[in-house]
Amino acid sequence: MVRKRKLMASLVWFAVLALFSETFAMSVGDLHLKLPFSSGTTWKTECVYDDSGDCWTHGEYINGKPNKDRYALDFNYYKIEPDSNPSDDDLGMSIRAAASGLAEVHEGTTGYGNYVLVHHIGGYVTRYAHLQSITVKDKTWIGRGQEIGKCGGSGGYSPHLHFALYKDGNPVKPEPMDGYNEPISKRTK
Repeated sequence: MVRKRKLMASLVWFAVLALFSETFAMSVGDLHLKLPFSSGTTWKTECVYDDSGDCWTHGEYINGKPNKDRYALDFNYYKIEPDSNPSDDDLGMSIRAAASGLAEVHEGTTGYGNYVLVHHIGGYVTRYAHLQSITVKDKTWIGRGQEIGKCGGSGGYSPHLHFALYKDGNPVKPEPMDGYNEPISKRTK
């Protein structure tokens, strides 16, 4: 009975999201995105937009097909210096929702490994991939800044957070984002 009520509540929220998506035109700025990390931690972007050199998975096309992750960001945490080399420093670090929404949990199903999709109003969805573990339940409403999982390397990668934003299934730049002062479209080495 309790599970049935929780499922119904989640379905109601999903219907509200769908109604909002159809009723109001929104921009990325309306989401009030926040960096998906705990305050006071230093993370660095390793792969950014259309970086077809070192990060071929972020190019505009992969094998001649449009890339759904062309605006994705790969983040690494550094314990000591922001200019140090990435390692396992971020393994197990808290990953938080960039904006409020409805969680959709995927455990080890693709090259993304363990990941969470968060469905936001206006047809926006954020992806948090390669998680070591997931701390939210499927089909539950989560708040901005709420922990959704722990950073990892699931899917066969070294530990990092693969973060992406989509609008109606298409990739979009996750800008503006509170707490990020550098131009995201440039590498921050």
